[in-house]
Amino acid sequence: MLRARLTATAVLLFGLALTSVRAAAEEPNDRADALAAVRDGNRLLDLREPAKALQQFRHAFALVKSPKLHFNFGQALADIPGREREAYEEFQNFLDEVSGGDAETRSEANRQLAALRGRLAFLLIRANSTGVSVSIDGESRGATPLPRPLAVAPGQHELRLTKAGASPISETLELVVAQETVRDYVLRDVPPSPLGVPVPGAPNFVAAKRDGGHEDNRGFRIAGLAIAGTGVVLGASGFFVYRAGVDKLNHLDSSDQVSDSDLNYKALGNTGIGLMIAAGALVGTGALLYWFNRGKAPETEVSGGTRVSLGWAPGRELHVGIAVHLW
Repeated sequence: MLRARLTATAVLLFGLALTSVRAAAEEPNDRADALAAVRDGNRLLDLREPAKALQQFRHAFALVKSPKLHFNFGQALADIPGREREAYEEFQNFLDEVSGGDAETRSEANRQLAALRGRLAFLLIRANSTGVSVSIDGESRGATPLPRPLAVAPGQHELRLTKAGASPISETLELVVAQETVRDYVLRDVPPSPLGVPVPGAPNFVAAKRDGGHEDNRGFRIAGLAIAGTGVVLGASGFFVYRAGVDKLNHLDSSDQVSDSDLNYKALGNTGIGLMIAAGALVGTGALLYWFNRGKAPETEVSGGTRVSLGWAPGRELHVGIAVHLW
């Protein structure tokens, strides 16, 4: 291990001494401070203080962003319990970003990767579309298509896949050490929310969400009760109008003197009949509106449902929309 660390230091010193495109933009003092931090980091590694060594390597990277420092990060992280996954990723970053360089250092990075594979689990995620964000235990791990399987600690993990316009997917996975788990997922587009035909100036009864995420159609139910109540009042009024007209006509039939104006009571009876017919339609509409929008308990899930929306404004036509879900 000591030989590998010395080799890595020599490679880094050589790389930083060159006036490369990336290092040329740094101040000479920054490069000197970075080299000093790397030396301190390697000294701390030899003293078995990897956490302090990692701080020195991070400080060097903040001064001179050399990709060769990924090797040093990997060495320090590999000696810190519980951070094997990060160490694996740093050694992989070193191999990906440093194409040339010392063959012995690359060989050591590959040896470290092989040793870490026996302490980690791996998860290969495949999705039906690109740009799907992948997070494990709340930490973002990239987007599909992923270049390689994700290294994770063995055990239980929460996987979540998200993409704009698609329904998210969440799953709890149990991953086994030194094994690769493959998962294929199909993200489906979020279905559009069914709405009734909007009427300018009309009251808008929109289903709200309860705290548990379930639909609360109280606005529709209240509208249904109001419409049905209006129908009952209108029906009662129509009945009294009808009875008034009929009673007056019966009285006129028994009288010998009937004027033309008295015949208007026949039209009054017809008006009462019309009001009762309209009242029946309103009661039926209100009852349907209430029935189709009955609430469901927060813990209950259903595979389908019906949505009714209502729009009305004075002087405008009444609009009723009904949408039925079968999924």
